[in-house]
Parts: sequence; structure tokens; C-alpha cells
Amino acid sequence: MATLSGVSYLDLAARLGPDNKISAIIELLAQTNPILDDMVAVEGNCQDGHKTTIRTGLPSVTWRLFNYGV
Repeated sequence: MATLSGVSYLDLAARLGPDNKISAIIELLAQTNPILDDMVAVEGNCQDGHKTTIRTGLPSVTWRLFNYGV
């Protein structure tokens, strides 16, 4: 049996399977692709995507003088 030195309780809980035995860890993401360095990924704020707000109009303009507040 492998020892689990340096593993927190959170890591141990994440590695336990449904039968309360430590699951096998398979490294699938060993290949790298340089294009992935330029891609930005953002976690969605909804379950089915990312909801945003879009401003559809411009604010009204006003005249102002130099060194005076608006």
C-alpha cells in the first residue's frame, strides 16, 4: 500500500472513490499545446454559461468649462 505523506484531508477526500478506497490517478493531460497559452478561460457564473450585462445606450453629454466640475 502506498503511503500518503504530505497529503491533506481535502486531498485524501478527493481521491477516495465510492467504495472508500483510494482511486487510481491517471495523468491524461501530459501533452502541451502552445496555442493554449494564448487562450483565456473564465469559469461561468451560471450553471449553463456566463451571464453578462451589456450597455445599449450612451450617457448624455454635458458642456463643461476647464478647471470646473461637472
